[in-house]
Amino acid sequence: MLSGLTLARLDDGRFEAPHVAGHGNGSTVFGGQLLAQMVAAACESVSPAPLTSLQAVFARPALFDRPLLIDVDVLHRGRNAVGATMTLHQGEAPCAGAVVLAIAPQSLDGVHSAAAPDVPGPQDSAPVPQRLHGVEIRLAAAPQDRPEKYLWMRAEGVDAGPRSKAMIAYCSESFFVETALQPVDGLSIEDAFKRFTPNVVAHGLAFHHDSPDASQWLLHALAAPHLSAGRGFGRGDVYTASGELVASITQEHILRPL
Repeated sequence: MLSGLTLARLDDGRFEAPHVAGHGNGSTVFGGQLLAQMVAAACESVSPAPLTSLQAVFARPALFDRPLLIDVDVLHRGRNAVGATMTLHQGEAPCAGAVVLAIAPQSLDGVHSAAAPDVPGPQDSAPVPQRLHGVEIRLAAAPQDRPEKYLWMRAEGVDAGPRSKAMIAYCSESFFVETALQPVDGLSIEDAFKRFTPNVVAHGLAFHHDSPDASQWLLHALAAPHLSAGRGFGRGDVYTASGELVASITQEHILRPL
């Protein structure tokens, strides 16, 4: 996946993102790849300010047989913050749009952060079959009576900083639907594309650390507090092995009956 984060700058504010072989479902591009590439374009566009959040809405699938273009429009570049909008398209109507924010660190006292959940560490967690390119995944806990899942993930060969933020985005997309379905009798992620089609429609990322390191084990603590009428909402936090909160995630998805 790391090769997919090297974007070609075509013009002021326009990037072309490469396709990554083996990703996606049939002719469509995997949403986690698109999120990672949007984060990569955002980090380059708001630099030297650190990317602090990206809120994306997915409108339609991106296809493998067309170029992936990302347009970034910087709305404001101030001393303390940079704001931008972003559109990912293939020369036609947008596939996804996002609002991006970068905030310079401020010199203020006062720090607090949510504590990491008490779950087994990566060495005591069960390996998960590979489903993300270049990412090792281990399952720490998945209580079957609750819509919660705890996963350790680390990416191979990535350095701390912008690319790690992109890899956190890449890892953040996949597991909310199955977390939402976990306590539902008679319905599981194995039914995807047999009884229903899952689609992510909105995804948000907030980065609490300027230079996270995705090459080290990071705990993704996921919960899906709402699922009804085929619409699910999920939220999650990402912690280092030492318990530092480095990112937070939200997601809305729909389950369309076939």
